[in-house]
Amino acid sequence: MWKSDIYKTFNSNRNEFSPYGLTIEKWRPELMCRFDRHNEIEINYLIEGSITYLVNGRKVTIPSGRIAMFWGLMSHQIINFEKSDFYYVCTIPLSTFLLLNLPKPMIDRVLKGDVLVERESDKREWDIFLFEQWFCDINSNNNVLASTMEMNGRLHRFFNNIDDTICQSSADNTNSKLHSTELKLIDKMVLGFTHFKTTATEGMKMLLEAFKVL
Repeated sequence: MWKSDIYKTFNSNRNEFSPYGLTIEKWRPELMCRFDRHNEIEINYLIEGSITYLVNGRKVTIPSGRIAMFWGLMSHQIINFEKSDFYYVCTIPLSTFLLLNLPKPMIDRVLKGDVLVERESDKREWDIFLFEQWFCDINSNNNVLASTMEMNGRLHRFFNNIDDTICQSSADNTNSKLHSTELKLIDKMVLGFTHFKTTATEGMKMLLEAFKVL
């Protein structure tokens, strides 16, 4: 069976905060019996249907054809889904995410606990092509640099098209407060660089190192 036909499902026995690393996979939506938490930024994209998460006690429904992004350290659980066979999930370690030179307001909102969802657009076919291309490239270690550069550009455009009628914040939820022990040392160090002086080239190099293709 070709790798693209293998869908991931949530493992309810996984350790809380266990890292996923830098990945892009196809997941089959299932109701989750418990919350998941991990220190990566998570990106979802559905071709059809919808998924509803409970994120720190707030319901957020992600429609098809729209990129969604949130920090996986916020407790999240799928509580409903409709007409979706599979969806793309990309996980980006926090330290890597902070080196991508993305807009600071976007980073601030994600780290505050917002679930960012894109407005509906006419780019659905192009996004499906991109996610499938990234999935194939990254899982076969081909054209990884090209894919990561495309992701970076796509995320910049994503932030310019946020649907604030869907976006939810967990900032006011007391359960969203993070303890210092929940962050790895490297992530706490990166969080201290408020001006994000790392260049895009260095950020891409770190992405490639994470994929172990250098």
